[in-house]
Amino acid sequence: IVAIAAYTGYNQEDSIIVNQNAIDRGLYQSTFYRGYKSDESKNTNASEDSRFGHPEASTTKGIKYGDYSKLDKNGFISENTPVKGNDAIIGKLMPIKNRAEKYKYKDSSTLLRSNEEGYIDKVFVSRNDHGFRICKVLTRSIRIPGIGDKFSSRHGQKGIVGVTYRQEDMPFTAEGITPDIIVNPHAIPSRMTI
Repeated sequence: IVAIAAYTGYNQEDSIIVNQNAIDRGLYQSTFYRGYKSDESKNTNASEDSRFGHPEASTTKGIKYGDYSKLDKNGFISENTPVKGNDAIIGKLMPIKNRAEKYKYKDSSTLLRSNEEGYIDKVFVSRNDHGFRICKVLTRSIRIPGIGDKFSSRHGQKGIVGVTYRQEDMPFTAEGITPDIIVNPHAIPSRMTI
């Protein structure tokens, strides 16, 4: 239910007011997917190729700052595992040529972006044209609308959430109907997006 009204000043110009109770009921909730990819490859510097695996502190140098505990011994993460920023999702080892060191491998793992969290949706392991294994991981997270998010109609009538009000603070009709969104009328006429 959309109301076209100037209300409290939080929906000036292109901003909109959204009913918080409607958001709590699931209005405009969306699922966001992001894909990560890594592959084993030929290593010209060392005799053996890079490979997927769980990096161990005793044999691997340069282990990144993150949580590696969710990887199995093959370096893969299970589906539906909850993950947060800097969790390792694909474990990869790069062999070191100079064996004079105590380390055999260098860490080349893929970590989840530091500002994201969610669940592992799919893990896909296959082989590429050169016979090397590839791993693709798809993560999913639920996005809940908040202040600063952009909304648009199919006609390009876009607006930013200026504030969210609880249902009791929204205007209502004689029948007691409260709107889910309040759009300012001044954002409409000159653009002809009605």
